[in-house]
Amino acid sequence: ICEVNPVTGLAVVPSNCDSVTDTIVVLNPIDAVVDVYPTQTPSTTAPTTVGNVTTNDTLNGVPVTADNTDVTPVTEGPLSIDDKGVLTLAPNTPSGSYPITYTICEVNPVTGLAVVPSNCDSVTDTIVVLNIIDAANDVMPTTNGGLGNPMVGNVLTNDTFNGIPVKISDVNVMVSNPATPLTPGAPVPVIDRVTGIVSVPAGTPSATYTITYQICEKLNDTNCDTAIATIPVGMPIIDAVDDDYTGIQIYSYPGGRTGVVLENDTLNGNPIVLGRGDVKLTGITVPVGLTLNDDGTISVSPNSASGIYIVNYTICDVINPTNCDSAIATIKVLAQNPAIALVKTATFLDENGDGLAQVGEKIRYNFVVTNTGDVPLINIAINDPLPGVVVSGGPISLLPGESDSTSFTGTYAITVQDLNQGSVSNQATASGTSPRGIIVKDLSDENSNTKDEPTVIIVSGCKVEVFNLVSPNGDGANDYLHIEGLDCYPKNSVEIYNRWGVLVYSAEGYNNNEVSFKGFSDGRVTIKQSEGLPDGTYYYILKFTDFEGRILSKAGYLYLTK
Repeated sequence: ICEVNPVTGLAVVPSNCDSVTDTIVVLNPIDAVVDVYPTQTPSTTAPTTVGNVTTNDTLNGVPVTADNTDVTPVTEGPLSIDDKGVLTLAPNTPSGSYPITYTICEVNPVTGLAVVPSNCDSVTDTIVVLNIIDAANDVMPTTNGGLGNPMVGNVLTNDTFNGIPVKISDVNVMVSNPATPLTPGAPVPVIDRVTGIVSVPAGTPSATYTITYQICEKLNDTNCDTAIATIPVGMPIIDAVDDDYTGIQIYSYPGGRTGVVLENDTLNGNPIVLGRGDVKLTGITVPVGLTLNDDGTISVSPNSASGIYIVNYTICDVINPTNCDSAIATIKVLAQNPAIALVKTATFLDENGDGLAQVGEKIRYNFVVTNTGDVPLINIAINDPLPGVVVSGGPISLLPGESDSTSFTGTYAITVQDLNQGSVSNQATASGTSPRGIIVKDLSDENSNTKDEPTVIIVSGCKVEVFNLVSPNGDGANDYLHIEGLDCYPKNSVEIYNRWGVLVYSAEGYNNNEVSFKGFSDGRVTIKQSEGLPDGTYYYILKFTDFEGRILSKAGYLYLTK
């Protein structure tokens, strides 16, 4: 300011002035206002633009513009704000509340530079992130419980995470209510918590199982959803197939055993192994005399009647007792065929060693009896109808195919008739009893089990032969006139004459024992009978009657010496 003349209004000379500087502070009110954004569902693959934080901010009471304000870029957690105020949410952000604090400052609209002194305001926004997780109920395809299935399905197949199919990398799987066993300890379907795969163990009983499961966001274990998986488990396919054992030779005795009826039966197409416990075998109709054994074979008891037998049986799945199938087994029991054979041989016992058969000498019979049937025989005995034969031994028992050659023997004393005939022919009978009481018999044969011919032995003893030397000196040799063969001809007579034709000895029924010529005369001409006849040559006449009534004779000389 300068002084002036009040009259002239002109500045005084010299000038009279003074200067000073005033400062005016201008403050434009700037207001960063808290923003409210809807709940965010972030993309799983790209960032999500939430909005612009400057939308409701003001400068001098009017909305700010990009020309008069500037935003300081900032990043906090999954949130970021650029210099334009754009708020971005990072991909794959877990559910939760996320704060971010930002600052806006006034700038010179002309220069674009921040005003001085700075005119700024800060505020904190909060973004709520909620990933939408949806666990949907599942119905799995029916599984054969006998076979099981390690991969029936996956509970995550129809579950979603933010509207797209869920990935196991996004969630954790938890089972809140597992399947209930049909019986204590029985297998049940399960969910693999690592993969979400549903598996049915082999041998799982047939039923409809449910499992309650939960999927939770991995990065926020409070963000969860629950669903129910329904797993129907069906029965195994069980197939009992009829058995035909009529081609197996099973006799009424000793009975027998079939093969295993289960060997052609199947469970789920696989052979049934009885000892493994897959099935239970039960006889429905088992005829008397037959037994369905625990090992699956059928036993036929000894002495069962012959014929066709039908065994009806059923097999049931052990884990599903109502899952059963039935079949029949046909067995043919053959009739018993008892049979016996007898071989009889004869041996002459030459007791005096002279090579000739004599009355009273023995024939020994040996018997070989054989069980030629297919059943045991008891009470085996031998009968020989020839009068005079004595059979000893027995009774015995023989198994099929067994023979005996030592238990039975027979003896027979040779008769005059035998000697006359020159042979002894006879036939014995062997008999035995089968287990069913059937008596079988066989006529003997001399050398064959299949033939029935009598046993014949030649007895040579009826040949009349006069041993014409008599020396009654007591030395045991030729002490009497021995006439061989007279045992066969008891009706006989002997006459002895001396050289003059005088009868010195005669006898009826000469037998070489009580009636025999020993050098003594019984004729009337003998003077001293006690001294015996003198040595010399004598003449004999022998007459005998054969079985046909013919009178035969022999004559000749004999020599007497002392």
